[in-house]
Amino acid sequence: MLDRMAEQGRKPALIIIDNLSSMRMGVEENDNSALDLILLWLLSLRHKGYAILLVHHASKSGDQRGASRLEDLLDTTIKLSPAAEPSDAGASLDLEFTKTRGVIPQPAHLTLHLVEGEDGVLEWDFGQAQKVTPQDHTLRAIYNGPEGDGSVPFEKQKDLMKATGLRPPAISKHLAFLRRDELVEKTSLAVTDAGKERLAALFPGETFE
Repeated sequence: MLDRMAEQGRKPALIIIDNLSSMRMGVEENDNSALDLILLWLLSLRHKGYAILLVHHASKSGDQRGASRLEDLLDTTIKLSPAAEPSDAGASLDLEFTKTRGVIPQPAHLTLHLVEGEDGVLEWDFGQAQKVTPQDHTLRAIYNGPEGDGSVPFEKQKDLMKATGLRPPAISKHLAFLRRDELVEKTSLAVTDAGKERLAALFPGETFE
């Protein structure tokens, strides 16, 4: 089919195989040797000048499903997984380049949020992903306060300890980090403007005023 299309001047620049499991139905996924015919076919398409995009499923561990040898021929591997902190507004995904040949993309890890643009059309909003630490969860708890809505601040450290379920040494350590980075006030359990900015970046589905 591809040869006929090329003869007709309709040679595609990109071939998308969605998905790999459907294309290789009947082939044992975990058998590296069973992949040889598929790998040779994909290699022949590359030699003919075709760019190939393979859509593949992840295993329970989060890595690509089946034999690892499949990845040997790939120039780029992009891993999509549910965002660590999803947005209430729409779909949220973490995008990570797990394999690249040549120049490594910068940033190599992005969080994507599906949002409605000004014209009403859905589009992807993206920024560099940040890792949410246990201290960040404590920072969010401090902001939310004992009522959980930010209306009333914590007055005592022991109340914060009860709200988070953390033991005194852990709370003390978290507060030391947060105050060192000027995310929490030195003399009270109040989140600084810098702390609110960090919370807004880490938890885009929430409002921190």
